[in-house]
Amino acid sequence: MTKDDMMSDEFLKYMVDNNIMKLEELQTSYMEMKIENALAQHHYRIWHASDGRWKTYIDDPTRAKGKKIIAKRSKKKLELALVEIYKKNQDFETIYHEWIDYAVSYKDIVKGTADRYDNDFDRFFKGTSFSKKNLQSITEHNLRVFLKSTVANRDENDKISRKCFGNIKSLIIGTFTYAANELELECISIHAALKNIKLPDKLFKKVLKKDSEEVFSTEEVQMISKYIWENDKTLRGLGVLLALFTGLRVGELAALKITDFEAKKLYIQRIEIKEKDEAGKTIVKIREYPKNSASMAPILLTDNALTIVRELKKIRLTSGQQSDYLFYDERYGRLKRDSFDKRIRKICRTLGIPERSMHKLRKTYSSLLFAAGVSEKIIQKQMRHQDIATTHKAYEFNVELEKSKLKILEDADFIKLETADKNTPFPAA
Repeated sequence: MTKDDMMSDEFLKYMVDNNIMKLEELQTSYMEMKIENALAQHHYRIWHASDGRWKTYIDDPTRAKGKKIIAKRSKKKLELALVEIYKKNQDFETIYHEWIDYAVSYKDIVKGTADRYDNDFDRFFKGTSFSKKNLQSITEHNLRVFLKSTVANRDENDKISRKCFGNIKSLIIGTFTYAANELELECISIHAALKNIKLPDKLFKKVLKKDSEEVFSTEEVQMISKYIWENDKTLRGLGVLLALFTGLRVGELAALKITDFEAKKLYIQRIEIKEKDEAGKTIVKIREYPKNSASMAPILLTDNALTIVRELKKIRLTSGQQSDYLFYDERYGRLKRDSFDKRIRKICRTLGIPERSMHKLRKTYSSLLFAAGVSEKIIQKQMRHQDIATTHKAYEFNVELEKSKLKILEDADFIKLETADKNTPFPAA
């Protein structure tokens, strides 16, 4: 593996450039992991022979005893030889787990993403004949049969969504790409194979998203803002308000430091994440780089956002807070993302409006910008999405209440018809 290969991932480059992790340490760690995996599969002893060479047996069905000796001048060379031997003839499940270890080690994916992949593997792959099949022998037909059966053979109330299906394909792509590029195994062209596999929409669960469930209406935004400003100028309340006026991800909000602000700009340097430790327990931690490279772009702060920041600074001065974190409580320490989510839900209950999460505030922010006629380019930069398609698809909703939308449509009617009493019900069909 060349250094150029190892530096292909933007996060790895970010970490190396900022002296967070040394390239040589990553390379050594990964090679040790590969040796450990090979030795775990090796059931013969390794010994230092009298001729000075290191030796062991490997399986060989062509020999009378079903095995043969291999020898190398050093133990390390022998171990590396075993790595090459055992990377052959591995099943899909084995290579999947090796890819996950590799991807996490080199920061191709974060631990939280690996945990989600593992959950999907356990749900859709584990225990299937496909997962135990030699990866090099998997054909496009095998892949098609597996995917179709995974999607089609489900009860009506257990259907999966297109998004879930996309996650399954991502897992397969990652495994095959690792096998081809890193293990140099001959296998099918996974992108071409998946492109040829088409499944009808009727097999998937239909996910209907109502605007009222995805965003807060303009009236609700005014209610929330007014309530916080008049009744809840606390770290949690102002945190909710800052997210509303900046579109911050709640994980970014919880990880903010006072040094992240510069004049009328906010630079996201880190994010709070959740991942599982070795015991499988979920832990909360700060990751010292943002979600992706696009997230590093500065957020422009409006006068309202700056006013909120000034209020937060007043709280810092009054409490004598010494921590660099903007949202730090002397009793509870750094406020976690869940504390903000609990606060917005509590505010919703207090105001008598449907409960929604902090992420809905981020969707509301972008939807309000679209409704105000802000240019796509500016919205994309404020949301820090890598492409505008993501913003349109998942972050553009109608923020008007139903009665407001109906009024707009009625005003647009080109003719007014004479009607009977408006209270007269429609006749039954």
